[in-house]
Amino acid sequence: MSRTLGFSAQELTHLLSCVDVEEWQRGGLGQALDVMLFHDQDISEEIVQMACRQLSAQGLTREAVRLIGSFACRLSNPSDILDRLSKLMPGLLEDPLMVMWRNDAARGDGIGLY
Repeated sequence: MSRTLGFSAQELTHLLSCVDVEEWQRGGLGQALDVMLFHDQDISEEIVQMACRQLSAQGLTREAVRLIGSFACRLSNPSDILDRLSKLMPGLLEDPLMVMWRNDAARGDGIGLY
């Protein structure tokens, strides 16, 4: 069974921008999207960067942070990617979710999406 969906940066931007804030909870559409993104091995750091820049340009900071979290939680060392991506897009550093995930990852706790 293939574990890739092959999303482009534009597709990721569209998917994340369509999920209402209320849906980012256990059992919601946001969690279903997180699961798809977690398992898609074709999503690279470069694609995540491009999508995050597009989301940020649209004022969708929280959605960009969610994408970074979905990508980072599947990695063995999420702290590195959280640091790299948030430094490339400094506006994301202040998001409370990013602050929490960076602190959790720095302690070695990993990322808890829900």
